[in-house]
Amino acid sequence: MRIKLFQAIHDKLCKKYQEVTNETELANIEKTTFQRLGEHELKAINKRVGRLQQEVKTQEAREKELQKTYSKLSNKQWKLAQIEVRDAASTTAAPITY
Repeated sequence: MRIKLFQAIHDKLCKKYQEVTNETELANIEKTTFQRLGEHELKAINKRVGRLQQEVKTQEAREKELQKTYSKLSNKQWKLAQIEVRDAASTTAAPITY
């Protein structure tokens, strides 16, 4: 009877040991996987930052060009408005009598 009891305890402990061993192996595999993933992400960060910096530079250059174009068009609009004011002033004003 004692032998059967010890055999049952032995079997349970062996099973538990095997489970813990399997969990440890899985944890080590996960740890290695996440370490590699972390290394790859660090490398990818540099590429992403570089692309974003280039995109910002491109956008800033485009914005600068658009500001120049807007300034030129705004100036042209003002000049045309001034021409209209002068034309209207010379054609709608009452004649001067002497």
